[in-house]
Amino acid sequence: MKSANYEVKNKQCARIPSKLTNNLSYFLGLLITDGHLQYSIHNKRKTRKSCVQLFTSYEEEIETILELNYKIFNYISFASGRKNGFNKKTNFQILINSKKLTEKLKSRFEIPTGNKSLIIRIPKIILNSKKEYRLNFLRGIIDGDGSIKPKYSQISVSSGSQLFLKDLKNLLTSLNIKSGSVRKEKSCYVLSISNKKGIEKIYHECYKNAIYCYPRKLMSLEKAIFKKVNKCSIL
Repeated sequence: MKSANYEVKNKQCARIPSKLTNNLSYFLGLLITDGHLQYSIHNKRKTRKSCVQLFTSYEEEIETILELNYKIFNYISFASGRKNGFNKKTNFQILINSKKLTEKLKSRFEIPTGNKSLIIRIPKIILNSKKEYRLNFLRGIIDGDGSIKPKYSQISVSSGSQLFLKDLKNLLTSLNIKSGSVRKEKSCYVLSISNKKGIEKIYHECYKNAIYCYPRKLMSLEKAIFKKVNKCSIL
């Protein structure tokens, strides 16, 4: 088929990580906040589809995710985009089609399949890991679901799971980063970091020398620290 100029898609087997690493910790932060584990059964065809999904609405972040997937799982991913509802931005989806990886992420890292927004928790293996893994995981959380407001020197994380944000507060405390109380706002819960030392620590220890991060979040942190504030915040 290749010799006849047909495009051939070879089946890939994702590598299953045997231990926690900096890159995997960061990936888990992205997956928990901006990703999804799918495990579904199609009764008519008697087939099962299992995959790991990551989402972004920013084209510049696609390459970061693709490189990360290849580095950790030795898997060549592709991005597909579509517009949802009234949102003018295209939402890009990056997949890793692997039943074994999906099951591993569910069992070892306690990430639920399906809709997880109201029940997600920070994996115990992360909470009990060494400092550098917790820092990389925190960067993934902020990149995936953090709102950085340079004008007010504030970082906020929102979630439908109150327990997730309580876990996050404990994680921040273990890193000597002060945060506020978990509060309810409309349809979600919010945890904020509003002290200068905490934001500087996150910048220097999570972002400054990071191999993988979202550029817009790094730029927002730099604006918050060095006071190069525009009228609009980068979310």
